[in-house]
Order: sequence, then C-alpha cells, then structure tokens
Amino acid sequence: MVILVSCISCIFFMPAAAMNSSIKTVAVNDQGKGVIGNVSVEVMPGDGRILVDTTHVLTGFYTQESEKTAVKVVGKILNFDFSKHDVIFTIYSPNAQIVDGGSAGAAMTLVLISAITGQDFPGGVMITGTIQEDGFIGPVGGIFGKAEAAAKSGVKTFLIPKGQSHQAVQVTEVKRCFGYTIERVHSVPIDIVEYAAREWGMKIVEVGDIHEAANYVFYGVFPY
Repeated sequence: MVILVSCISCIFFMPAAAMNSSIKTVAVNDQGKGVIGNVSVEVMPGDGRILVDTTHVLTGFYTQESEKTAVKVVGKILNFDFSKHDVIFTIYSPNAQIVDGGSAGAAMTLVLISAITGQDFPGGVMITGTIQEDGFIGPVGGIFGKAEAAAKSGVKTFLIPKGQSHQAVQVTEVKRCFGYTIERVHSVPIDIVEYAAREWGMKIVEVGDIHEAANYVFYGVFPY
C-alpha cells in the first residue's frame, strides 16, 4: 500500500509489490507535426541500473540523460533508494527508429513517481518539458504542434513549461494577382492557453517544476 499526501515534497509511502506505470507522450517530427507516443517504466529489485528497452526504438544521448535525471529527482523527492532497484524505461514512438531529446524528461519523472507511489496516472493528461536535477521543468520546442496532436488524441489537459504559453503560429496567406497565385507564410503570435481552450476544448496549464506538475496531476492542485 502507498500513502501519498497532497504535498509532493512531504511523501510517506511503503513500496508496492508491483512498481510500474505508463504515460502518453508527444514529440514533433521534422515537419513540426506532433506525434503521439508512450513511455512506460518498471521498477524491480536490482543493482541500481537504469535500462532502456530498445525493442521499439533506439534512444539517443539526451533521452538517456533525461532518464538518469528523472531517477535522481524522484529519489530525492520520495527518499527512495534506487541503488537497490533497477529501472527499465520503454519508449514507443510510431514511425520513429531513433528518439533523442530531453522534452520527455518531465513525463519520465511523473511516470516514475506514479510507479513508485502506486498513484495511477490519470487518463486525458499529458506533459511536455525537460527535467533538471533540481526538479525544474525547462522549456522545449514545438509547443503548438505538440498541443495540437495532444488535443486530437483526446487529451483534456496538457501541461507545458512555465513561460511558454505565448507561441508563434505559421499562417499561409494566399493571394491572386494578374493570374498568379502568391503564397506568403508569416508568424502570428497567440496565447496558446486561450487558443487551445477555444479551438480544441483542451486546458493548457503552465508548471514550473515537478512538484507543481505532480500535485496538479495527482491531486488537481492548481500551480500558483
């Protein structure tokens, strides 16, 4: 049984028999389009190894560093001794042979918290953002494409790094002049929080660190 109080920094727990969880993730391809994937984790008795299942996709340096950082952060938050356990991350991303980058770091951290505490990760919630050793959730690129893909996949709440609600959207303007068609692409600034609510019916919430993200995801405590 796991007991998790509402403040993520003050957690009391007893290790569960089966420690595993999964979370939907989103990345962007070369065209800036969002691609939905999945990250799952399994924690078992072992020797402190951090392993990656490469059955579905190969992971690059930055992704592997994010996995190590996630373990460090969760170890500090939960006072959990990972030196006596092995952590196995499985990353699935359709139509990709190699996944690299740190934008799934926050998701890896939350799914690991979910596995250790036994708190189910709620459906309809997704997060993007890097993770740093102090628990800070750092900025990422492709916010609009990721948010759009998340909304189309049925996500109701999308968490993004604090300070990234103001985005620029590429708009194509088509004009006809003297029998010619002229297309011009230009950037239009938007508040993606308002845009997502209006166009997709999806809530976007900015989070500054993993404490804010975890308290919101597991308890619905809105970040300051």
